[in-house]
Amino acid sequence: MTNVTVVTLKRLRIFDVAPGNKRWHFSVEFDGKREFSIASPTKVQAGEWSNVKALLKDADGPMPGLLAWIAPGTDFWTGAWPRSVVHDAILGLALVVLGLFMLFVLTHSAHGAPLPLLLVFGAMVGLGAGKIYASIRKNMILDKYR
Repeated sequence: MTNVTVVTLKRLRIFDVAPGNKRWHFSVEFDGKREFSIASPTKVQAGEWSNVKALLKDADGPMPGLLAWIAPGTDFWTGAWPRSVVHDAILGLALVVLGLFMLFVLTHSAHGAPLPLLLVFGAMVGLGAGKIYASIRKNMILDKYR
């Protein structure tokens, strides 16, 4: 996982907000650094603000990236990171439920359960649990800095 840090940006500018294929694409400039072509499933408000709390990846590195920010006038995080929390939670839950359902069907069938299928659906449950865990960890980071 990358190093994430919450900082207060002197200046945040969102511009060129345009709809894309099921996503909104926009450009960002923060504290004099440009980051282009960020995508978000929800529309992002264009504008320029100062003293914005933001979550950066590799903030001390040569190429810091903007993961999330608290939109001015609100108390909620906006950006790619909060959307990935929701996406990981939904995907993980779907994988766990589907995997458990298929394991139940296979173990209760009249023909018996072939071991390779049991392993595949068991791995699906494990992958779903991993996605849910990742979602919880990301959300804990966001809640810590709210």
